[in-house]
Amino acid sequence: MPTSTLTRRRFVSSPSASVLALALAVRLLQPRAPAAEGHVDYKYEDYNEDRGRIHIITHSYLLELPLTSWLTLKGAGVYDGISGATPNGLPPQTPGDPTVPVVKIDDERRAGYVEPTLRFGANTFTPQLAYSIEGDYESYGLSFTYAREFNDKNTTLTLGVGHNSDRIISGPGMLIFKDESKDSTDYLVGVSQLLGPKTVFSANLTIGYSHGFQADPYKGAAFPAYFIGSRFPERRPQNRFKQIALLGLTHYLDALDASIETSYRYFHDSYRIHSHTVSATWNQKVGKRLVVSPMFRFYNQSEASFYGVMFDGDPTDPSNLPPSRYYSADFRLSSFNTLTYGVKLMFRVDDHITVDLAARRYDMNGLDGITSPLAYANANIFTIGLRIWF
Repeated sequence: MPTSTLTRRRFVSSPSASVLALALAVRLLQPRAPAAEGHVDYKYEDYNEDRGRIHIITHSYLLELPLTSWLTLKGAGVYDGISGATPNGLPPQTPGDPTVPVVKIDDERRAGYVEPTLRFGANTFTPQLAYSIEGDYESYGLSFTYAREFNDKNTTLTLGVGHNSDRIISGPGMLIFKDESKDSTDYLVGVSQLLGPKTVFSANLTIGYSHGFQADPYKGAAFPAYFIGSRFPERRPQNRFKQIALLGLTHYLDALDASIETSYRYFHDSYRIHSHTVSATWNQKVGKRLVVSPMFRFYNQSEASFYGVMFDGDPTDPSNLPPSRYYSADFRLSSFNTLTYGVKLMFRVDDHITVDLAARRYDMNGLDGITSPLAYANANIFTIGLRIWF
């Protein structure tokens, strides 16, 4: 699916560059119900940043229901409770200050999608309609994916397109005084290839374009020409063009009754950001009912062409701005690394119930030497999930 409304909140820091899910041989390790059965899932997640920053509690639900031999209906819902604080874009106000200025956030988000899957021979059609609403953001999403199997089902070609129409809703703590809007469209082409009985290779390319209000309304920028503490709305280009390439390889090891999933993701956009993501997950079956899955993900990003901590010029006079006329002090546009690591346990209770538990650590480290280290987010992430087949 090229785009989805069910992404984490746009204006808070959260794990960057999530790797897309793959249809992998790890399923050989997992208890599976007969193909004609449906299932219902529930997942609870606690995302908690250090130093009292952003705290997000998420409840998500999913229903997958086969209706006929050629039609399956899937629907999902998400509720987020969001509280805490995020850096407002200003640097520490005095030399040696151990803190960075923040803006408080307290919000709720409700989102969901409906996705029928239609299969006719080697062809699969998957439209999706998605919606998300929170106090400061509303999003409508529509996407369509087509997949075709070739080579005795050993090769699958996937084509997709998705469009999101978003509205940024002005409110307390924000640096906008009227609602703003943004539209984005993504195109995807991908291939999945079975290299052998136990090895799957996949490659995806996504091209995306967005137009409209791209800034974070909670974050501002500092100009030394004005007194300390002044915060001016950041200015980002109204157009953004991105390219994403993703490679994945999964291999099942008979001798160990395990599988390993690896992936590499490259991202580039018109902000001149380049990023690289490498991830690996080992899935180890223990006994008949338990799968243990340690994982790690490393992410590296260069800074946007208009990122800085403080800026010269006069933000009230467009002719006296930085050469690009754009500026942002949002630490998520700086140069940084992140490391996510943890472990997931999946336990089969019986033929119809599985439970999973996961704990992850997310660490973010700046690389530019000018952004305050305290601006970056570090978090603990805990999840618990339940799947019931019927």
